[in-house]
Amino acid sequence: MLDWLKSLKEVNKVKLIVVILGALLLVGYFGKSWIESRPLFQIPTIQGETNTQTANNGSATFQSGSGEISIGISLEQYEQDIKQREDEVKSELKQADKKNKQLLQTQVQGIQQQLQNVKTSHKAYITSLKQRIARLESLHGQFPGAVLEQAKTALEKGDSQHAKQLFEQIQQQADVDINVVAEAAYQRSQIAKDAIRYADAFAHSQKAVSLMQDNAVYLSATGTLAQILEYYPEAIDYFEQALTSDLKTYGKDHPIVARDYNNLALTWDFLGEYQTAIEYYLLTLTSDLKSFGEAHPFVAIGRNNIGSAWNSLKEYPNAIEYFEMALISNLQTYGEDHPVVATNRNNIGMVWQAIGDYQTAIEYLELALASDVKTYGEDHLFVARDRNNLGRAWGLLGEYQKAIEYYALALEICETMLGKNHPNTQLVQRHLADAKRKM
Repeated sequence: MLDWLKSLKEVNKVKLIVVILGALLLVGYFGKSWIESRPLFQIPTIQGETNTQTANNGSATFQSGSGEISIGISLEQYEQDIKQREDEVKSELKQADKKNKQLLQTQVQGIQQQLQNVKTSHKAYITSLKQRIARLESLHGQFPGAVLEQAKTALEKGDSQHAKQLFEQIQQQADVDINVVAEAAYQRSQIAKDAIRYADAFAHSQKAVSLMQDNAVYLSATGTLAQILEYYPEAIDYFEQALTSDLKTYGKDHPIVARDYNNLALTWDFLGEYQTAIEYYLLTLTSDLKSFGEAHPFVAIGRNNIGSAWNSLKEYPNAIEYFEMALISNLQTYGEDHPVVATNRNNIGMVWQAIGDYQTAIEYLELALASDVKTYGEDHLFVARDRNNLGRAWGLLGEYQKAIEYYALALEICETMLGKNHPNTQLVQRHLADAKRKM
């Protein structure tokens, strides 16, 4: 949703990151197209990792080098912790000075996005814990033995406070290997990121990079945090360094290198440098086709992103071509009633609207709405997005009564979910008022 990004920049909001099915990034705006991707930062698989299974209570188990590990963080506890953090940040925001206000607003947006997709956010969190525990196991013999086991146990239990203290203790020990100190800084960074403390996370991640300057994991993680904080030149620098390192390690046609291309593409996209973004998206797509073949979600994601960039350049035939290819692939992968398919149809509908073919746009947007209602229910921001888009399409056709009906439904959801003062709520309010004036 590239134009949502533009809107968020105008009001100093963060680009919202959500992992859907472990491989989808959505940054969106009511009425515009969406960009999708694998996660900005993805830790390369290392020895000891296998499949994760989720228990009925939302905790997870996986096989590691030391046997089956249970990560006892329930979905309910995860959601409760996020809501508690939301209350803390909102309280701080009320008394914040201008310097700190933007960071706190960024954190509020990140929290709200996690709450809107709490199940997928929880799964991504569990996956991240699994990877981080496996990284600690790979350093067995380098970490102080007792501290290593305590840190692993703390992560397994979701006791981030204790884990943070242990990693801080490791960093303060003068006789510890530099690799271990760097890993401790990285682990502290990820703990802070989990807690939606982005500035702290970025500082710890920078420390890890300063100690191990060629470590692509640390570079990618730091680039991701720079992007969340809208430090785009720095993000590009970190991602380029990660790419250079990964090219040496893996060669040109490897999924990790494709991830690096994709990270750079997204950052250039966010900067509005769409031609440069397309170049990196095409590199990503070419690599993914070689790695995964045609019928793979990453390939569909790549095509969708290219379509979004062409749409931003107002090259609408190119945009439709790539969006349609993404839709065909995702229908085969997911079937009709899936949020990714609804996103594809929303994208195509918005391009037809931009071209001026409002009837075709409405056909696609109605399909997106029907799917999202089945997936999320009536009271969800994606449903509000769809109704807002349909309101605009009917308004452009001169059918203002229908436009008013859709805008009113969208506004009701936005006021409930976001509050009356949120920029997106106010946007729908303006759309509704404009339609009423034209009646």
